[in-house]
Amino acid sequence: MNALTVEHVTKKFGDFTAIDNISFSVEPGEFVTLLGPSGCGKTTLLKSIAGFYEPDSGSITINGEDVTRTPPERRDTTMCFQSYALFPHLNAAENIVFGLRQKRMETSARNEILSSAASQVDITSQLRKMPRQLSGGQQQRVALARALAMRSSIILFDEPLSNLDAKLREQVRFEILQLQKKYEFTALYVTHDQSEALAMSDQILVMDRGRIRQKGSPEDIYRNPADSFVAGFIGTANILDAEVIGSVVGGKYRVSTAMGELMIQSPNPPSGEKVKIAWRPETARIITANTEENSFEAQVSLAVYQGNLMDLLVNGFNGDADGISCRLQVFQRDRIREGSRVRFHIPPEEIQLLEAR
Repeated sequence: MNALTVEHVTKKFGDFTAIDNISFSVEPGEFVTLLGPSGCGKTTLLKSIAGFYEPDSGSITINGEDVTRTPPERRDTTMCFQSYALFPHLNAAENIVFGLRQKRMETSARNEILSSAASQVDITSQLRKMPRQLSGGQQQRVALARALAMRSSIILFDEPLSNLDAKLREQVRFEILQLQKKYEFTALYVTHDQSEALAMSDQILVMDRGRIRQKGSPEDIYRNPADSFVAGFIGTANILDAEVIGSVVGGKYRVSTAMGELMIQSPNPPSGEKVKIAWRPETARIITANTEENSFEAQVSLAVYQGNLMDLLVNGFNGDADGISCRLQVFQRDRIREGSRVRFHIPPEEIQLLEAR
């Protein structure tokens, strides 16, 4: 039985469709991320699952029970908000057990859960402090402890790390993931941060304009994007217009692009004569001579040293200084200078055929 099933859910606000006929399911103990740009409908979908919005059509089932019209307090879910939503007049301990008090849980049981939840997120020493006395990271831990204390089977996270600095964000990200793996609760996590989605998820749902563009594992979505939107949103990709000019036995296709001809190894045939293609900057390899297929020479217009790699912007393909630019990320011991020329190779199997154009 699925922990969560969403079937054909639509939610409108006036003439604006925030969620458009969305369907998906989540297995027990799975960490699923709703990923997409601002305004794509991911938070509206999360709040519909939590019960704060009632869908205009469709159904939501949690652990086999239809909860489409069930109020939030009667659903087996807990929400961890972006703004933490801590009560300013209650200390950390009182915030953590607030929901348990509402359920009229006995004091001894409540204190036992408080001790356990505070220990899980390492804030035992901060329990008597008021929210204003806590740092952003500590407030986030209190909010997370409150969610854990409710012992719901599904925890809903609405961009919980967006208010933290970069270093703390990464630290708390892995703390959440460790807790989820240890206690095996089902997590539905909203973010627009692709690195969070790739690092934390069992499954990612990429959303755009109220619809799901692709669902899959982080590896599958990164390596096999469904279309140019997904390719451009997940990680960095060089996306080009291409025209198919031939095919070779073994699933190879030759295409013409603004940077030159490319050979593509793909298990799926092109969706048309004119298509979009994509390749990741880190798949390029610096070479000494243009002797292999998919080998090019270009001029470095921008070189950014990143310690373990060089991030390059190159152009000047076919002697056209005003033509397209592509991005390369190469592991290089010697620093590559702007204005120099480089030769590089793109393996045919690292290029994705995308939608027709």
